[in-house]
Amino acid sequence: MLYISNYYNPNYFEITQIYIEKTYTPEPAPTIVTAEVDESATEWDKVTLNLKADCERSTVVTYEVKYGSTTKTFTGNAGKTTTCVIEGLEGSTEYTFSVVAKNQEGFEAIAKTVTAKTKT
Repeated sequence: MLYISNYYNPNYFEITQIYIEKTYTPEPAPTIVTAEVDESATEWDKVTLNLKADCERSTVVTYEVKYGSTTKTFTGNAGKTTTCVIEGLEGSTEYTFSVVAKNQEGFEAIAKTVTAKTKT
């Protein structure tokens, strides 16, 4: 915001003062562009997810991947695909993963859901 004020000096000088106030605008939440299973990397005890989120200003994205009562956290670069390997799973079991992306200010994207089945 810009403020300009004029006032009169008794010595017949007009003085102009300019104030510039920087306003803070928070970055909008990221947008999840990709949340998919990499079937070629899925094994009997692990699933690989490829995640990508775009941010307006943040360069780092934190992904929270939730399944059952477990949450795994991964960090990647905004606008680039991040490969997330989730290990320790049961074989031949279908899992539903809820993926949330957060920017550096902590604002969250709307969650996306991905379903994957581990191999036998």
